Amino acid sequence: MNKTLITVREYAQLEVAISVKLESLDKAFITEADFKVLCQLEQDRADESQSFLCINGIKKLKVQNYIGIIETPNAIIEVLPKITEKEELEQSRKILKKMLACYLDLPERVANETDLEQYHYPLHEWLMKLFLEKLTILLKKGIRSDYERVEEEQSFLRGQFNIPARMRQPLGRQHIFPIRHDIYSLNRPENRLLKTAVEEICKLTNNSENWRLSHEYRLLMQDIPRSQNYKDDFKQWRDGRLVSYYQDIKVICEIVLSKLTPITTHGTYRGISFLFPMEKLFEKYVAIQIRKQLEPDAILHEQMNGEYLCHYKEDQNRFGLEPDLLIENNGKKLILDTKWKRLDKGKDSISQADVYQMFAYSHKFACDVVLVYPQCEKFTESLAFQFFDGRKLSAVPFNLADEHTISESVQKLISLFPPF
Repeated sequence: MNKTLITVREYAQLEVAISVKLESLDKAFITEADFKVLCQLEQDRADESQSFLCINGIKKLKVQNYIGIIETPNAIIEVLPKITEKEELEQSRKILKKMLACYLDLPERVANETDLEQYHYPLHEWLMKLFLEKLTILLKKGIRSDYERVEEEQSFLRGQFNIPARMRQPLGRQHIFPIRHDIYSLNRPENRLLKTAVEEICKLTNNSENWRLSHEYRLLMQDIPRSQNYKDDFKQWRDGRLVSYYQDIKVICEIVLSKLTPITTHGTYRGISFLFPMEKLFEKYVAIQIRKQLEPDAILHEQMNGEYLCHYKEDQNRFGLEPDLLIENNGKKLILDTKWKRLDKGKDSISQADVYQMFAYSHKFACDVVLVYPQCEKFTESLAFQFFDGRKLSAVPFNLADEHTISESVQKLISLFPPF
């Protein structure tokens, strides 16, 4: 059965109806069966603090700030980031793919502006297409074989005579020789995982080109067995010089096999499911863009920890501080904290809790601090504040539109670094 693809964005509402239908990027209708699957999935994740849905009325759900793909019995729901109030589907999808390419450490070409223009597929089809493209390159270079130890019984000697097995043989089998020998085989962990990923794509894709390539490659790899244990095989994935060209495909292979997804489906129904928290995506993307333009002597720390607000009794530290980004250069410091929030009312939208948090960072690390928000229609210019101790707090918009505006946003952030 072909499932309906519905594309919504963060904070969209999902309502129960007779059939699956999309009204806008902010509202869609799902069936009763889909509703139950989503509720079960949300309940399963409640204990892990990864809530991506909330109840918003009788038989109504509201998407939270997780983006990605979730499959239900009758629909494939694609959740995109909410960048602007306008419903710009392709722009949101392109920005998301660019951020994911950085977050997943995909090759630089994948994150290229002109390259992304070619991908007008939903997110899951895009990732499967990336996998098949990398597999095409790998197959042209040649998949690696490895020596595999085989223990068997034959009527002739070959390799090493297995004496312990010979001693356990019954009298009626003395004419058969237990032997050990090595064969040069394609059966190695990397190839098993690639074969399994290809077979998964054969089942999941609805794109004609992805379907054609995946079935073609499944035939080419028919002599390679499936992976029976993803976790163990990924642990055995080698990084040596002879298999260095396998590295580009590893991350995408893990996604296709659902091993890197923060949320996966549970219970009786299992389908495609990969959802990523937008706060983490935004934080990682900003960090990568800043690192590209930093001076050689400057150091960018991510998720700094080890500092606390208070001591309790005998040197027991309490209330840990963990700023997102800390730039250091010749003793000078600047703290940046990314917030995936829309400042629709300018300075009046800044949370008081965020300001308190930044004051704690400023006081503890003795430096100026910066709040980084995504740029939106009503927040296009930086805001400057000053704490009563003289240190500065800035709120800066980060424009995700294209390479030029991203570069300008990074320069704006770096310019806040204290002068020498």
